[in-house]
Amino acid sequence: MEPMHRMNRGVMKRIAAVVFAFGVVTYVVACGSSARRVPLAVPPIDMPVSMTVKIPHSENVFGLPLITILDDGPPVDVTLTHPQRYTIDQLETMLLREGYPVWRPFRELWQSGELTVHCPDRLVSWTLLGLRAARDLPQIDESKMIVLGFGQGGIVGLAAARRSTDLTYAVGIIGTPARSIDIVLTSPALRDSVTRRRLLDTFGRIWANEYPDTTIVMHGEARCWRSWLQITKDMLGLVDAVEQPVLAVQGTADTLLPMLDIERFRYQLRRRPMSRAEVALGVKHDLRDEVPDLHEDPDRISPRVVEPIMRWIREVIPLPEQVRSR
Repeated sequence: MEPMHRMNRGVMKRIAAVVFAFGVVTYVVACGSSARRVPLAVPPIDMPVSMTVKIPHSENVFGLPLITILDDGPPVDVTLTHPQRYTIDQLETMLLREGYPVWRPFRELWQSGELTVHCPDRLVSWTLLGLRAARDLPQIDESKMIVLGFGQGGIVGLAAARRSTDLTYAVGIIGTPARSIDIVLTSPALRDSVTRRRLLDTFGRIWANEYPDTTIVMHGEARCWRSWLQITKDMLGLVDAVEQPVLAVQGTADTLLPMLDIERFRYQLRRRPMSRAEVALGVKHDLRDEVPDLHEDPDRISPRVVEPIMRWIREVIPLPEQVRSR
């Protein structure tokens, strides 16, 4: 009877853990869905991006910082089985639950399985257009708007911050390479020798301008690829050119990036105020744990990547006292 009692107790613990996890997820989703959706006043031009800010407060709360989330996508993110955007959804909801307004323009830019490569200058222009419009929202403190960029989004965020310092107070880059795109995509760790040789040949021809600008190469226009190669050829120089505080985070299980990348960023940021490089142990490029904890939802965003991001956000753009005291 005693072994049976122990077995039942173990089963009950597992059931309790599942019920608790379901309750937490339900609560987080509910908090995120209750945020007000405020459109940004931008020119009526055709843009495949969202121009709506989510604000988790009533209209009589002012002086709020704004967090702009820039999603990853081709050419950096190549994960089709579990797109990173579903994991970022959880972080977005956590930010809203804590009280931070969020603008996330690129979430729907790549549908399931889509590999379209958009020009970086276009992504940067859309980002700056939205940030300029966000300054006119009465609830937003225009001096406390930061960008959180994931993978490709980190490159876009850095470029936007360099171009317009008055629109971006700080930049977070998560899973963003410290080397040029062609080096990342031709890594021996990711490609077999035949594919790698073909890619090296393709990038060589792109660098040499052998493709007309109208030619589609690897799901993107040749001119877009040239722009990506140009903007990423000196990533450390790009970080240096950004005067604002910078957070860099990389998971140790991120197979797209060698650990040397985060160490390059760490050296670059070592003397800058409110800037740092963090390592998330066991976290993959899609922000999930490589080996989930016991009873953990394998699709849950890793707390090991959430913790350094949230700690830095609270440091650089703390919420107003009226919000924190609620």
